[in-house]
Amino acid sequence: CLQDHKWSGQTPVCVPITCGHPGNPAHGFTNGSEFNLNDVVNFTCNMGYLLQGASRAQCRSNGQWSSPLPTCRVVNCSDPGFVENAIRHGQQNFPESFEYGMSVLYHCKKGFYLLGSSALTCMANGLWDRSLPKCLAISCGHPGVPANAILTGELFTYGATVHYSCRGSQSLIGNNTRVCQEDSHWSGALPHCTGNNPGFCGDPGTPAHGSRLGDEFKTKSLLRFSCEMGHQLRGSPERTCLLNGSWSGLQPVCEAVSCGNPGTPTNGMIVSSDGILFSSSVIYACWEGYKTSGLMTRHCTANGTWTGTAPDCTIISCGDPGTLANGIQFGTDFTFNQTVSYQCNPGYLMEPVTSATIRCTKDGTWNQSKPVCKAVLCPQPPPVQNGTVEGTDFHWGSSISYSCVDGYQLSHSAILSCEGRGVWKGEVPQCLPVFCGDPGIPAEGRLSGKSFTYKSEVVFQCKSPFILVGSSRRICQADGMWSGIQPACIDPAHNTCPDPGTPHFGIQNSSRGYEVGSTVFFRCRKGYHIQGSTTRTCLANLTWSGIQTECIPHACGQPETPAHADVRAIDLPTFGYTLVYTCHPGFFLAGGSEHRTCKADMKWTGKSPVCKSKGVREVNETVTKTPVPSDVFFVNSVWKGYYE
Repeated sequence: CLQDHKWSGQTPVCVPITCGHPGNPAHGFTNGSEFNLNDVVNFTCNMGYLLQGASRAQCRSNGQWSSPLPTCRVVNCSDPGFVENAIRHGQQNFPESFEYGMSVLYHCKKGFYLLGSSALTCMANGLWDRSLPKCLAISCGHPGVPANAILTGELFTYGATVHYSCRGSQSLIGNNTRVCQEDSHWSGALPHCTGNNPGFCGDPGTPAHGSRLGDEFKTKSLLRFSCEMGHQLRGSPERTCLLNGSWSGLQPVCEAVSCGNPGTPTNGMIVSSDGILFSSSVIYACWEGYKTSGLMTRHCTANGTWTGTAPDCTIISCGDPGTLANGIQFGTDFTFNQTVSYQCNPGYLMEPVTSATIRCTKDGTWNQSKPVCKAVLCPQPPPVQNGTVEGTDFHWGSSISYSCVDGYQLSHSAILSCEGRGVWKGEVPQCLPVFCGDPGIPAEGRLSGKSFTYKSEVVFQCKSPFILVGSSRRICQADGMWSGIQPACIDPAHNTCPDPGTPHFGIQNSSRGYEVGSTVFFRCRKGYHIQGSTTRTCLANLTWSGIQTECIPHACGQPETPAHADVRAIDLPTFGYTLVYTCHPGFFLAGGSEHRTCKADMKWTGKSPVCKSKGVREVNETVTKTPVPSDVFFVNSVWKGYYE
């Protein structure tokens, strides 16, 4: 606080603890918009990336996130392998890695054609989207043999060569050598042999899968050629016999129509194929765990197209197995080979334990039924002799206690909890008999009885010539108190109490002396107030009732001294110096104040208390033992309610 009545410095401001935006992981995203104390953010990765590290973080009181930013690692596919008679095109670096989204291309070597898909792509689940293609040898098929000619050469695959020659003296017209080319066609055209006689041509033959119109081979004869359905004519559709004994044009060939590569379906494969030409067929199959509603076979038609469409292979789904009563389900993918896990809530046990994880099988069903969460129940709590169990709920998490029958008490206050797999945790107590303690031996007397527990009895006797005053027999009661009144051994020669003494700065008033039943009254001089008992009575055992009396100096005016009361002085924090009054046993506060405080004007608050003797009659002995004041209620009145 400065001289100008202002405070130094700036008024402090309490701002919320913030950790700030934790940032987004590379190839990922941070979900959450609050970054203050105890706020939580979740991390997710983009498709094709796997989270490495903690998936969530919480803002801590030090302004730091509970876990560092995770990383998103790209999904890798395994090496797809190589295809026989093919070249694979992929990465140039070594060793090769096949990350999500990357493609691998296959190219068949010379002399082979591709069946299936040339490109494979790595998917987000770490699998390739298709099966490997095949590279099949190119075949040109049988080249055909003209009439009266001889064919040599047995291989009809790419690069193979066949030779033609004519029988006898006939000469060959056309190509005597043909090579199987990359387009699966033979080079050149089919030759023919000259006729035997002048004016005639040799038999040009009929192409395989074709037909010929005309059967004269004379000079100027015309032959027409056509092909069966699904075959195309290559060469001359019409040929004329020339004067030199040869046919005009090129020998026709009926070539099967090609439907081309049918391709491989996604999540499927080609099981068998007998080529890509007319009347060929291809048979597909879906991968394990995938199914299709379409046809699995396609045929090459006469118009050069495949029948139907490539099958649509979709992953088999087992459907949601359903949530678990009193449990939690983990996993939201219900497709082939995926798993769903279950966990029971606290207080429940899984049955059977082996069903915690279930897997989706290829036939569209879960490999086992989901488990059941059964409530954990503890057995009957252990019994305690002379005690009873308090509580009837034996479920997990509940508690029970014990109580003892009258006259017995717990060895310790025990609470047992039902925990774990159904066991009671906590120390089981014992019910021990109530202990009243040693009642003590009166002077000049003796005690019979060594047991001081519930229902035990002790007997007192006095040595001669002393007389017993009080209870000669006392029994240990259920409340831990001895019945009756503690006895004393009184010398019959003495029938008075000793002098109780006079307090310093005080006065003792004893009009009847110190005989049994007489009462002594105490007062203090001016400037002093009384503490202790204001009145003391000589009892039958020749002792004084109440407590020792003192006179205490105080600046406050001297208050009136009430009879039959004990006075205590206490300094109360907000009230100040206060006198507290308590009426003696057998008396009750009939008027005045229970406590009086010294005010600033040196006077006491309230009025002097009045302690009156309690009544003679008892109210309903079986219900209560509290004596009722005789001057409060009318003698024949009905007792209801309570009094303070």
